This record gives sequence, C-alpha cells and structure tokens, in this order.
Amino acid sequence: MAEPIAQTFMFADLASYTALTEVHGDEEAVRLVEGYCAAMRGLLDEHGAHEVKTIGDALLVCVPEAAAGVRLGIRAAREVGGAGHGFPSVRVGMHHGPAIERAGDYFGRTVNIAARVSALAGAGEVLVTEPVVGAVGARTDLVFEPIGDVQLKGFSEPTALYLARAPN
Repeated sequence: MAEPIAQTFMFADLASYTALTEVHGDEEAVRLVEGYCAAMRGLLDEHGAHEVKTIGDALLVCVPEAAAGVRLGIRAAREVGGAGHGFPSVRVGMHHGPAIERAGDYFGRTVNIAARVSALAGAGEVLVTEPVVGAVGARTDLVFEPIGDVQLKGFSEPTALYLARAPN
C-alpha cells in the first residue's frame, strides 16, 4: 500500500446554522445549505481543490497545495459567507498532513484535526494549524496571525493556531 501524501484538508460550514434552523425551519435551512454548497463548489476548480463530502452544513475539501487551500478558505469566508450570497457567515478550519483515502473519503488524524480547528473558528474566520503555515512557506499574498496554542478535544498535545487572511 502506498504511503498517504500530505495535503491540506479544509472544513467550511455555516456559522450559527443550528440557530438558523430554529428560526426559519428545516425546509429553508436545507435550501440555504444547497445554495451554500453550490457556491462553494463553484470555487473548487480554480484552487485545485476537490470536494470529499458534505456533513450537514459542513463541506470537507481536500487541496493538494496548501497556499491554494488557504486562498480558497479566505474566499469562502469573504465571498460565500455573509451578504454577498445571502448566506450566514462561513467559518473555516484547516490542517495539513497525510490521510488515508478509502473509496473517495479520507480518514485519520489530519482530517480529525481539521474538523476540530473548524469548530473553533468564528464567523468569517479562517483558522489554520502550524503545518499549514509551514507548507505555505514565505508568501506575500497571505498573512498568518498567531493565536496561540489550544487544546483540541481528543488530542494529547496542544495545537498552534493562526488566523489566515489576505494582506491589507
């Protein structure tokens, strides 16, 4: 069996989705998620990304090149979330590393960390781990602001997080 290749895994979901379902009902929430996913899918090819799966309002995306993944995350938070499409704000979390692929799905520590990081992101935020920053390398089109170490649920060691953004 071939060794897994390191890639960037990104979870993007709608902030406050549960509250939205309470206010507007399930039918409207489903319509909103369908539109959100369609808008997200429209960005994937441009960034060399592919959709792995949806889980409720969350979209799991795999991007071979870390900088492209961060740019995609920033675009998702800026262009897909908020007033532009009429969706609630999008929150994004990502981690870079190897994962095991089975029948088009990915499994392992890298994917689990990306999911945990996404859960910590606020509306309109793109949170990334240190391995993402390292894989991106020195660039002038991306800025990473250190947030500090956080203890992710289910992991023994703290994880350094960064807020990713485009330069001002």
